[in-house]
Amino acid sequence: MPTAFLRKPGHSYQDPLARVWIACAEQVGFKVARTGDAFASSDGRGTLLIGSDELLDPDDNLGQMIFHELCHALIEGEDAERLQDWGLDNSSGRDTWRERACLRLQAFLAGQYGLREFFAPTTDFRVSFWSKLPADPFETEQACGGFREPSCVLARQAVRRSNLPRWRAPLHGALQSSAAIAAVTPKRLGADDSALPSLWAMAASQPVAHPLGHAPLAAYHAGKGHGCGDCAWRFQPHQT
Repeated sequence: MPTAFLRKPGHSYQDPLARVWIACAEQVGFKVARTGDAFASSDGRGTLLIGSDELLDPDDNLGQMIFHELCHALIEGEDAERLQDWGLDNSSGRDTWRERACLRLQAFLAGQYGLREFFAPTTDFRVSFWSKLPADPFETEQACGGFREPSCVLARQAVRRSNLPRWRAPLHGALQSSAAIAAVTPKRLGADDSALPSLWAMAASQPVAHPLGHAPLAAYHAGKGHGCGDCAWRFQPHQT
């Protein structure tokens, strides 16, 4: 009806996942701004610059992009927050190992909530590195250094940083909210004629947590051979 065009909107709609992660970034001290000049960047002054929608791939989302940048912040530490792009060199292979550490951390954190594949990285690292990570993202072949491999060490250090008061509640709150949204979002629609399957189909059920609260699989490894099977929580007293 013609009168419908006279209505003035009183609110605007935003993607709930985007709101969750924008709020998370703000809670740990970052602003989020969209830009047409970069895919993803940090300006060294507290702003995460995320490419506008037309720059993103069909399987990208703003929440995923913010999460990845926050993982970079955790890997590089507070001093790097004052540097553009966390001080990383994106034009050479100098910092490839640090990018891998970021992805190991990302896989570990997302995996605790069934979101490891949903929050997969957008870059070519998804094929060359992410897809080849083992179930425990902190593991690597012994010939490559095992649990002492530099990117594994750096990622484990970042896990400890993620449990500091500044980070823990906002980060895990955002991951928990993302898992809750994924749980009630239809994975497939019968009438969906999209050329690509929905990214929501990649969200899995949240795994049951260890009694101490961490993921059941990728607990911190004190050394080679220590894992879930060696956990004291698995001890069963002998029945008499």
